[in-house]
Amino acid sequence: MLQKSTRGVTGDKKSLCLALLAMLGSAAYTMADASAMSAISPSVFLFYVYIIVVLGLLGLGLAETRSIAKSMSLLKTNFANAPQRIILAGVSSYVSYYLILWAFQVGSEAAAVSAIRQVSIPLAVVFATIVLREKKFFYNIWWASFVGVGVIVIAIE
Repeated sequence: MLQKSTRGVTGDKKSLCLALLAMLGSAAYTMADASAMSAISPSVFLFYVYIIVVLGLLGLGLAETRSIAKSMSLLKTNFANAPQRIILAGVSSYVSYYLILWAFQVGSEAAAVSAIRQVSIPLAVVFATIVLREKKFFYNIWWASFVGVGVIVIAIE
């Protein structure tokens, strides 16, 4: 797993490529989200987005297991192991995404919304240290603080 790697993301070419692709994907969907909010409401948009996501994840699950029965069994087993965490993650993800879309709909700039949203990175460092007992807090918070500086620069204009 990436977070357990001693080499970090830059020491593993596959991890680095995946992280860079995720970065590009995040920028692309931010622009798509912002432009879509001039034509459609956040709730309708999310309805269709989540249908597409569910179908895509179903396809990935089938590709991994090559069996509908195995995929369904895996879904049941994993949900049974951590239902509260899965529900919390789902609800918080949906609410967060809805609020971002709402910000776009009321006219907020995509760059500002994206920058402020990235403040979650230093928050995640703090929460990961407290909740998950991850090590290297000062090292991680030092590098994550650069996100905060970026948000301040964008907010000041």
